[in-house]
Amino acid sequence: MKTANGGGKPAPEQYKITSLIFAAILFIVTLGVGVLFGYEYLIFQSPPQATESTYVAAEDGAGNPLDRDKIYPMQSRLIFNRAYASSSDIQSVTLRANVLPEDTDNKSVDWSISFVNDSSAWAQGKNVSDYITLTPISDDNLTVTISCLNAFAEQIAINVVSTKNPLAKATCMVDYRQKLLGVSMEIKNGTMPDGIRLYYPTKYSSEPKTETQAFKVNPDYVGAWGLNVNCEYSEVFTLSCEKQAIDRVLFQANGEFISEFSQFGFSDQADSYFNMEFNPTDKELPPLLNKPWFLSVFPQYNVRKEQIINAMKNFGMPVYRVYFPLLDATDFDTAEPCFYITIDPTLLYSM
Repeated sequence: MKTANGGGKPAPEQYKITSLIFAAILFIVTLGVGVLFGYEYLIFQSPPQATESTYVAAEDGAGNPLDRDKIYPMQSRLIFNRAYASSSDIQSVTLRANVLPEDTDNKSVDWSISFVNDSSAWAQGKNVSDYITLTPISDDNLTVTISCLNAFAEQIAINVVSTKNPLAKATCMVDYRQKLLGVSMEIKNGTMPDGIRLYYPTKYSSEPKTETQAFKVNPDYVGAWGLNVNCEYSEVFTLSCEKQAIDRVLFQANGEFISEFSQFGFSDQADSYFNMEFNPTDKELPPLLNKPWFLSVFPQYNVRKEQIINAMKNFGMPVYRVYFPLLDATDFDTAEPCFYITIDPTLLYSM
């Protein structure tokens, strides 16, 4: 009988042995660590992408949205971002553990949850069920709803194990993502040493919007306004979020204000004070409702000072609208002003 390569086993038998070895390796790789002596194992599967119309409760490890109204196969990772301040809904995802083969006689499993490091500074003394809960929703105990009740700062593990063989198990790691809560803007000067604070929340913040604040106008004050603009983030999380950069602020004069005060005559450079765009990292506002501002906007200010001050006392509408043009539109509606600035005439009455 002829042999391949001048000797050895007949070629067909050699190919047969090679094919059997390949098939065995493929079988082992397919079953992986979940193989049981009884041919029973638990599997992970990638979830379908949620459509835009679904309620996104969480994400899988690849960033795919998970809809609370669907049932997904067991996941290797979940990422919650429960923080919708306006919603009373508990953020939940439903998972099902698949036990194969389908005709196995015992598919019962046990579920458990625990902090990955329950001795960490944050987790110590805390009850994991105050943050993540498991609720079985099927008679066979294979399907559970996982609910996020509160933000947490220690990773949580969800384990499911076969009661038939403890070697058949799967783990889902659960994280909580940090969220941008809002942007605060604080302004102060010698006229207002305590300053004012405006706050624009995202949908994740429980703090209400501070929409309108009043400046104490003092036309004799020559000092600058100190400015501090901060993005505020949630403090309890296991995954940090991408940080926002606020590098532009726009103060735009209200049209009613321009119309009302045009009677006093504006300077050629007045528009640059009615539409002021600047970088908040400078920590200082351009001249605004102080002596340099009045002298720059009204050429006849020294002559018509009393008239202008009286008009300021009686002007009850916002003087400026404040925008953050580069904020993420998914969190901030940049088509509308973030804040409004009005006049506090208290100091004007003493002039």
